[in-house]
Amino acid sequence: MNNYKREILDKICYTELVYERINKKLSIELSKDKIEEMIFAIIKETDETEFQKTGKNIYITNNERNIRLTINSYTNRIITADKMNKKKFLSKQNFKEISDTVDKAYDNFILENVNDHCLRIAVFQGEYKWHYHNNTEELFVVLEGELKIEITGSETVFLRNGDFIKIPAKTIHRTSAAVRTVNLCFEKNVEDTIFVD
Repeated sequence: MNNYKREILDKICYTELVYERINKKLSIELSKDKIEEMIFAIIKETDETEFQKTGKNIYITNNERNIRLTINSYTNRIITADKMNKKKFLSKQNFKEISDTVDKAYDNFILENVNDHCLRIAVFQGEYKWHYHNNTEELFVVLEGELKIEITGSETVFLRNGDFIKIPAKTIHRTSAAVRTVNLCFEKNVEDTIFVD
């Protein structure tokens, strides 16, 4: 297990803007010193099993205080503190309701973390770059539209509503959609995308 806790406690740092952000998000009015004391105490009292690294950030979930901290794993800089919605942990969510809120031509974000994996949803129309992932497989599931997946050295695959495919690690591929398409992707929670020219 990585010892994120010790490193963060030793090296945590702040920007000037984060103090105001924390006061606003937590609906408090503390001085800079008191905010630093509070953040240090939250980190110290939180069990390291509640430290989740996702991409470049480490999320620290303190259920007793109902607070989640976001820390940049490269710089150990506190990014924000959020009140948690306790109902979210055991609440039903709906893929269609979530995807219907997306009004951009391309959006791809994590819906939920599951151990060291995540479930992502992508809503897009257009073409993504050729790429591969060194250390993670991807499982694509199409909910709406048609997802075209071009795979180097293999036939192009077209996925429609209800179809799924697993793309092995180190497989060069590109996704595209001629119409608005919604797909899920289940993969390891790592920054592992390598683009190919």
